[in-house]
Amino acid sequence: MPVGDGNDPRLLRLLDLAADDSIVVGCACGSTVEYRKGLLQRRHRIPSTTLVSDLQYRLRCSHCRRTEGLEISVCGPVPGSVSVPRRRTVIVPREG
Repeated sequence: MPVGDGNDPRLLRLLDLAADDSIVVGCACGSTVEYRKGLLQRRHRIPSTTLVSDLQYRLRCSHCRRTEGLEISVCGPVPGSVSVPRRRTVIVPREG
């Protein structure tokens, strides 16, 4: 299920990501971390069947250790163009 194909992005699982997609986690403190495909599974031992939206309950900011209010999005390249910014789909918007 590719991102942006009209399906509900909240149902996207880690194993559904394309090889060049990444998960970007942003915090209110300004810290941003990008996880390439497979890194969350290896580093944090998160199952591949985990919904991307459920990462909000499993991750914390590496800078301020905050667990709430994280913005989780999926980023990927725009097909056929290097100069265009990457497409970005927000799965969990930042709160407050």
